[in-house]
Amino acid sequence: MKSSIFTLSLLFAFTTAHAQSVAKARVNLGPNINTPDSTESHPVLSPNGKYLYFFRGDLWTKSIFRSEWNGKDGWGKAVEISELDKRGKGEVEFAYPDGNRLVLRGNYGGIAGLFVTDFNGTSWSEPRPIPFEHTLGVFDLDYLDATFSVNGKVMILSNGTKLYLSVLRSSEVWSDPVAISKLNAGTSSYTPFLASDNRTLYFSADGYGTLGGNDIVRTTRLDDSWLDWSTPEDLDSTINSPAWESYFYMSAAGDDAYVASQADGNGDLYRVTIDPKERPNPVALITGTVINAKTKEPLAAEITYDDIEANQNAGEAKTNARDGKYSVVLQYGKKYSIAARAEHFYALSDFLDLTTVSTYQEINQDILMMPMEVGATIGLKNLFFETGKAELQATSFTELDRLCGYLRSYPSLRIQIGGHTDNVGSSGHNYTLSLARVNAVIAYLTSKGIPSNQLTGKGYGQTKPLTTNGTEAGRAKNRRVEFTILAL
Repeated sequence: MKSSIFTLSLLFAFTTAHAQSVAKARVNLGPNINTPDSTESHPVLSPNGKYLYFFRGDLWTKSIFRSEWNGKDGWGKAVEISELDKRGKGEVEFAYPDGNRLVLRGNYGGIAGLFVTDFNGTSWSEPRPIPFEHTLGVFDLDYLDATFSVNGKVMILSNGTKLYLSVLRSSEVWSDPVAISKLNAGTSSYTPFLASDNRTLYFSADGYGTLGGNDIVRTTRLDDSWLDWSTPEDLDSTINSPAWESYFYMSAAGDDAYVASQADGNGDLYRVTIDPKERPNPVALITGTVINAKTKEPLAAEITYDDIEANQNAGEAKTNARDGKYSVVLQYGKKYSIAARAEHFYALSDFLDLTTVSTYQEINQDILMMPMEVGATIGLKNLFFETGKAELQATSFTELDRLCGYLRSYPSLRIQIGGHTDNVGSSGHNYTLSLARVNAVIAYLTSKGIPSNQLTGKGYGQTKPLTTNGTEAGRAKNRRVEFTILAL
């Protein structure tokens, strides 16, 4: 009997001490977010860390709220997104990096499932269902959870007990979910969150040596099948407790996480600093404004970013319709071209070399768009040649394929391709080199089906520098290929 009492006393002391250490490590988000009489749950953070979405209430009466980070004072007073709550009952599952699209889970228009809603600069659109190829028969749609890759092309779902994989088949339709057997060892695996590195997955589960109830665990993707993952491991006691933890979410920075816990009261939201060894791989957050190069005014546009070494589209985003601002998340280890699309404009694309892995960083990259008008000259910035030669490197194909798209979209468009060099070497050699590079570009475009009558070419050699040839940076700017619009 004394032994039993002693054991219970030790257990009580451990639990109390553990709760106190967790309380010190966690930061309650405070009265601007949490309320004494309602449950706050399912935090979803925008990748730039500026907006927090969550629901308040319970399964039957929940409402969607949003709070904005205001710097030193923390999270501002949460405001209900009433336009969404009037249309149905749901909660936010995922916020796209551009900030202009949310994925919702709930019931809208009498239909249960996953939905998307878009922000038009002033309000959110009517939620529309996410369609799958066939059926979600294994899912109780009231307990469906989902997370997405930052480019929106891969989805990991939970039906309340197991995790599944789905991939985007077209612009709208998703593949039927396939169970991820390596992540379903416990009796419950749900509320998944895929970090911005597209490799680190966190979810709530039992069966992995949990501290009690469900804990947050971490696993790493091992290949590109998205079905092979490392054995999940519990996060440390700064996040997990003997109580129930779920709804783990973090920004692209990956240093702090937001988690729902029932350790106190009805359930509150907390911020927790993540141990470095449990963080995802670092990424780069690219932000900027799409600008009319002629008027300097912001433009509404679609953003595309491409892996230029693989010549593959890496993702798309939209600008804010009101101010032209955009945001995308890029993984390290690749070279990217980033451009924009808007009717009757051509974007001056930019090149981002992220092959050297760094710490998390935020890069500002405005995108200039030239009006499509006769006489306009537009640089093809992402063309790459061997030094002193006219052979196109494969990393040029993304830029040229984009130009092909414009030429096909505007069949009456006529352009002159112009080649330019710096002043290193003889003027005769530089003229020959510039013309050879122009001809290489024209040969590529015609090989892709562009009619030759849309294209003319001219080599200018070193005769039209943009800037001084007295520095390496100046010479690099002068070595260029551009096109001039002759007719529309």
